[in-house]
Amino acid sequence: MQPLNLTLDGKTVPLKPAVQTEASNEIWVPLHEFCHAVGALVKDLDGQGRIAVCDDTDGDNCVLLHPEETLKGDDGVVLGRLAAFAESLDLSWSVSDGVLEVAHDAGDVLTGLGVGDRPPQFSLPDIITGEPRSPSQYTGRKAVFYMWASW
Repeated sequence: MQPLNLTLDGKTVPLKPAVQTEASNEIWVPLHEFCHAVGALVKDLDGQGRIAVCDDTDGDNCVLLHPEETLKGDDGVVLGRLAAFAESLDLSWSVSDGVLEVAHDAGDVLTGLGVGDRPPQFSLPDIITGEPRSPSQYTGRKAVFYMWASW
C-alpha cells in the first residue's frame, strides 16, 4: 500500500496513519480519524468487529461495513474502504499526484423553504370538512404546513 495526503474541501488534513491506496486503486482511510474529520460517526455494533459508519446529523443514516471492507493494522487502527461508505455521507473524491481530494457534496444543495419562499402547488382535503385546500389560499397570511410520512 502507498500513503496518500488528504485534502478535505480544499484544506489539507493530516491523518495518522495516512490514507492508503493499493494496486487495485482502492482507497483505505483510518476510519475513526477520517470520520471525525468529515463529521461522521463510527459505531461498534456488537463489540465483535461489526462496524457502521453514520452521518452525524442524527446518527440514524448508517452504512454497515462488511468484514472485507475493513482492515485492522498491527497498531490496532481500523482502516475502512472509502468506496463502501463515502456516497452515503455525500462525499465525492478523486486521487491525483499522491493526494486524495474529498469534498462534501451536500453543502451545495439547499433544501426546504425559507421565509418568503412559495411552497409548491398542491391541494389536500381539509381534515375537518374534506374540502380541498391549497397553499395559495393562505397567501399573505401566516401559515404553518405540517407534513408527516410513515417511511
